[in-house]
Amino acid sequence: MRRLGLTTIFIFFISAFTNAQQVGFQFYQGVNKPMVSYQGNGESPSYKSNFESDTRIGVWVGDLNKLSFSMLMGASTVNAIYTSNELISSFSHSSLLIDIPIRYSFLESPISSIALGPSLGVLVASSQTTNGLPVRSEAIFNQTNYSVLAEIAFTGYTSDKLNIHPYMCYRMMLNSADSDGDKLHLNGLSFGLRMDFAK
Repeated sequence: MRRLGLTTIFIFFISAFTNAQQVGFQFYQGVNKPMVSYQGNGESPSYKSNFESDTRIGVWVGDLNKLSFSMLMGASTVNAIYTSNELISSFSHSSLLIDIPIRYSFLESPISSIALGPSLGVLVASSQTTNGLPVRSEAIFNQTNYSVLAEIAFTGYTSDKLNIHPYMCYRMMLNSADSDGDKLHLNGLSFGLRMDFAK
């Protein structure tokens, strides 16, 4: 399944790349607030998480003033903890992200663009501990996760070769990251600056 997903994304992007009129590089730098949702054994513990870095780099194709899309690669890190009177449960999850947002731009508007697209996450490392002791194996976690991301960018600096826009992005996981029947969703809200470099 993971190989099929990666192959489909690669073929789709190469096809669009060869027919695109404009091509450039894209760089995201911001922060991400992970939102861990877990339900298992009839319980729904509330995990707290810290802000993490949101860094992505890739290529955009199309017309930044109208319709364009990108292929971005980045890393996702989630560190969360749940604390009760008798229990301390910590959770960590790291994955490689491949995002393909399709973007529509507005002219003369405070909102410069909106984007929507799929995201593929490939597991790198994941673990969970209870009171300091490991309670899960990485084999329990799905190796591939699918999400949808929505982005709003605001008016910023624009020129012929460089655009800089503040952005806000929400990522919603479509499947459970846990493969043993528990419901584990790793959503996230990120914001920062998006830089578009044109040739």
